[in-house]
Amino acid sequence: MSRWRVIAGIALVVALAGVLVWTQVGGGGNSPDRSSPTVSPTSSPTASSTGEPVPAPDLTGQDFPRIVGEIVSFLDLLSANPDPSRVGEVFHPRCSCFESRRSALAELRERGWHYATPRTEVLEVERQTGVGQRNRVVLDVVLREGATEVVDAEGNVVESLEADPPTRFTMTLVRESPADPWRVSALIRHGPVEGGG
Repeated sequence: MSRWRVIAGIALVVALAGVLVWTQVGGGGNSPDRSSPTVSPTSSPTASSTGEPVPAPDLTGQDFPRIVGEIVSFLDLLSANPDPSRVGEVFHPRCSCFESRRSALAELRERGWHYATPRTEVLEVERQTGVGQRNRVVLDVVLREGATEVVDAEGNVVESLEADPPTRFTMTLVRESPADPWRVSALIRHGPVEGGG
């Protein structure tokens, strides 16, 4: 497995963690046994290395499928416009994915490389029942990463990344207070979904 595939996998796991947290907090956090519905597949917007700033993700509220989609889209855009200083907008510093993602983006930036197209599609987000609190939720997330290329500043292909099958993650989201945005504090990759592909 290539280093960039591992980096992309980490980004996917982080995105899924956000979805899990959002689902746990659904309904104001007063009903931890409510589950979020499964969402229909969504893809990240088109990513390109334009030098334009990547818009901040909206990680507030209780709509966890939307929040996970925001996390995934933001990470895909950061891969197309590497800026390691912005990783904290979606990852809590205590998440192991925080430092690994920051290092991967720093390496892309130093080499003048970026991802040519977005990779990640959110297939499913569901809040775990009976788990979580008002400012912490746990989500079951299924993501699929499509094929893409890592390119240099001139657009020359440095590495081709193959598509991955749908993969299940457990994502934990946390926030300081109900007014604050959610961030991924833990992301666990469980592996490919049986029968997915």
